[in-house]
Amino acid sequence: MKKILIIHTFGLGDMIMFTPTLQIIHELYPNAKIDFLLFQKLSGEVIKYCEKINNIYYSSFKFKDILKSILFLRSIKYDLSISTSGTSVYKASILSYLIASKQRVGELKKIKIPFYTKTIQYVENIHRVENNLNLMNASIQNAKPFFCINKNVKNILDLNTDKLNICIHAGSNLKFKNKRWAKEYFIVLIKLLLNKYNCNIYIISGKDELEVSRYISEKTRTKLIEDKFLHEIAYFMSNCDVMINTDSGLGHIASCFDMKIFTIFGPAKEYKVKPFSKNAYSIKLSLDCQPCYGKRAVFCKNIECLNNLEPLKVFEEISIVLDKNDK
Repeated sequence: MKKILIIHTFGLGDMIMFTPTLQIIHELYPNAKIDFLLFQKLSGEVIKYCEKINNIYYSSFKFKDILKSILFLRSIKYDLSISTSGTSVYKASILSYLIASKQRVGELKKIKIPFYTKTIQYVENIHRVENNLNLMNASIQNAKPFFCINKNVKNILDLNTDKLNICIHAGSNLKFKNKRWAKEYFIVLIKLLLNKYNCNIYIISGKDELEVSRYISEKTRTKLIEDKFLHEIAYFMSNCDVMINTDSGLGHIASCFDMKIFTIFGPAKEYKVKPFSKNAYSIKLSLDCQPCYGKRAVFCKNIECLNNLEPLKVFEEISIVLDKNDK
């Protein structure tokens, strides 16, 4: 294989969940030039500074932009194209076919896809990392996500290593705000943590949750980290001890580093999208209606899975892990 194209339509977290498979591709085809076609710009930050990536191309979901991308990529004459797990099998397979890669690999769900030259059966009840690895017939053993950080990035803050350094991301993509835990709950949780542990707590915020993050920071008198590049945030997180989040891309970034990760889950499929790390812990109520991610979640008015998940329960589950590590 000389030229490989990877088609990825999803965002940041899903890109990180593909990186173990990207490592396998590097090992199988060490001399291949690997390009990416991405539809969400933020996802490109994960691989932007990876030395083994050749080109990253971006497209919107507008028809004219997709057509422009097809015509350009078709001229490169790829030997292999791979559509990452979770992508719409119909749209991705047609796109791969029109780009005219010699070999086209993607998932099979219910109906046979004629546009791929090789299909791999999608499995619902396994982690997305594993479904991605299945695309290359690779084992999940020793799989580890990664984030290629810019070598020139500098730390946002000098951390006190004598204290437990905890990052909190209280938001998510605004499109999926029904995954968020209440800001008032975060305030109670932070006060409980500060009261029990010798720790520093940092609220990390993107544009989508800036108002919420500022409110939490003000009420708890904790440091707010805002208006920073993703690589600065990733590097800062890599030097912290704990990450607490509500099913967001930053939780997946944390899975690339040696830190404890506590993810609060509501409607999402925890078994499929939890941060892929031996140090990752899911906190949820386990209601009969969970998960309901998708159309049903849009019509859920009460969101009991999050609204009934009280701060004390979250605090107790975090404490069990942190106290165990102190012994």
